[in-house]
Amino acid sequence: LHRGCINGPTYNFARLMTKAATWSGVDLGTIYRMVTWNAGKMLGLPVNERTLKVGSPADLTIWQEVTPTGDYPLRDADGFKWLAKTVIQAAHVIRAGVLM
Repeated sequence: LHRGCINGPTYNFARLMTKAATWSGVDLGTIYRMVTWNAGKMLGLPVNERTLKVGSPADLTIWQEVTPTGDYPLRDADGFKWLAKTVIQAAHVIRAGVLM
């Protein structure tokens, strides 16, 4: 944990990805690779556990990108604020092949 996480502002993984895309300007495809393939690689997971192929385990989250109807303010641990143009939300979760 880093300073500021206990009482916010990083409340969930979707919010963290939204912040990364908004603040850094990195495209969402790169953000998704950073938090999936690259994270699995850093954790030492074998390739078949970092990809979607027939016969590979499939625990996954389906993300959706939503355009807010009004201001969607974000805040970092130092209190800096900015507005997101796109918000990432979890649409579906599949665990052990079952839609949750």
